[in-house]
Amino acid sequence: MVAARMAYFVPYFCAAVLFTGIFVYGAVQLATFIPLYTPVECRQLEAGMGAPAIDFVWFNITSSMKQECQNPNPYALHFSQREVGQILIKDGVVLKPVGQTSVPDAVIPTHGKSVSGSSMALSMPVAEAGAFLAKPLFQMVFYAHTRTEANPHFFGFPMVTVENSDKVCGFEVRMSTQTFGPLQCADTLEELVIPDVDAEPKPELLHLSEQYIAELEMQRDAAFGSILAISFLGAAVSTALGAWRVRSLRKARDTKANSSTPQGSMEREAESV
Repeated sequence: MVAARMAYFVPYFCAAVLFTGIFVYGAVQLATFIPLYTPVECRQLEAGMGAPAIDFVWFNITSSMKQECQNPNPYALHFSQREVGQILIKDGVVLKPVGQTSVPDAVIPTHGKSVSGSSMALSMPVAEAGAFLAKPLFQMVFYAHTRTEANPHFFGFPMVTVENSDKVCGFEVRMSTQTFGPLQCADTLEELVIPDVDAEPKPELLHLSEQYIAELEMQRDAAFGSILAISFLGAAVSTALGAWRVRSLRKARDTKANSSTPQGSMEREAESV
């Protein structure tokens, strides 16, 4: 009889264990996405200039900068350039266009590091180039138009969100030694403060907009909220149905036992009374 009751209860018990396991796993996974985004930290690496190409009219030169970024988040981040950025050289308060910058696509893996770089192509009339090269220091400014794509997987389901960003960045250059100062970026040119060429580079934190993070949080809460609610309800219902089935079986057994009591035993009990 015990075996029969267990046979009725085991399927419900297994379902309850399964739903409970899903609930616990979902809760653990949710904890890994709190907070949802931790700023990526980037450190400036080497920078340098190539050999100039000079003709009778134009002075052309290329340069490159590299940085290493650490991603502390539990998902990969993809960075790409939306459009080519313009490069300008500061001449007092005047900005003179001198070239373009390009940034190849980069992926920072989950809890990993990635080295990325940018290249700059400068071109200016020889007469103007001579005046700038004669200066001990000058400042370069460029515009960065980037796209950030996050690919978190919430309970195995990929969620893709994209944010576009426009920054203005600048650094100081000493041409005599081809030394590049620390790179600094800001949202607007008025907010940009270019460090001294000899200043020590500081790690830069890449922040995402509050609206972008809020969009990710909505997707996270919708995905995990649904899974946790369904698994909790499934565990509770499975347990309740199993208990109800055992009680029904016990009640049916007791009823059957009472109805099968021998008639003679009942008469003897009545006479003794």
